[in-house]
Amino acid sequence: MIETPTQAEIDTIEFSERFFLGIGMKKRERTFLFNKTDALWRLTLLNTATRIFPSLIVTEFPKSGGTWLCQMLADCIDLPYPRNQLPAFGPNIYQGHYLKRYPGRTLVQWRDPRDIIVSLYHFLYFKTDFVSEARVASSRAHAGFRDFDDVEGNLPEFIELIFTDPRIPRFSWNSFFDKWTSEADVVHTSYERLRQNGIGELSRITAALGGAPDQGKIAETVDRHSFQRVSGRKVGEEDRNSFVRKGVVGDWVNVFSPHAIDRIQTLTAGRLERYERFVSSLPNL
Repeated sequence: MIETPTQAEIDTIEFSERFFLGIGMKKRERTFLFNKTDALWRLTLLNTATRIFPSLIVTEFPKSGGTWLCQMLADCIDLPYPRNQLPAFGPNIYQGHYLKRYPGRTLVQWRDPRDIIVSLYHFLYFKTDFVSEARVASSRAHAGFRDFDDVEGNLPEFIELIFTDPRIPRFSWNSFFDKWTSEADVVHTSYERLRQNGIGELSRITAALGGAPDQGKIAETVDRHSFQRVSGRKVGEEDRNSFVRKGVVGDWVNVFSPHAIDRIQTLTAGRLERYERFVSSLPNL
């Protein structure tokens, strides 16, 4: 049973909100202080505000397209999506890499783990507009590869690293898969389905969350957040230094060597095949 916060708890939360926003952390500054403040405040809201206000918790393994999904959902279901700023004490879309179930509706964003691996490699080891040089240096020191430009050559060892000694996040894809494929009353979608039929998939998600899909509004939303409009590039045109790098489905086939394929097959221990069956069984509109 979910307990409603007491008035004293609400007063404390509202004071914390005024404090955090008052020290200037609402600006888009991905500093160490901002990251820590943001994480603490979001955790507070996840455990309190989600019991009072309409809330959507979107969980994904990193580099699964969760940001893109949440930006579109914010337009479709009229909930705020506070990206790179502290959320207000009210209704929100919360996006993160969660293994815990919080109050509110939960939406799980999936992506082929092989494409995740390629995207995560670039995210960790190359500076982008959302990743600092210090973060890249720390990630590179942890990996210790001689030539980080040799993506194909490094992938087998990288796969081993993120499954046996994960740092971002602090759990493996296996743990994420085991958790969220076993949870009931959860809405599921995937990066691939959104790429294949964004209008149809967003309509299905909106309906599954209890909303009334507006086809015209959803079509405008999909177009506004398309890869081409956001990046200024065609799908497949890579910019290694951009958070929106390539926007391709199935690009893993271009960099996975037989050794890399063997490593992920071994380390996922049958989950890769189960994942493919799971996402193929998701309902259509």
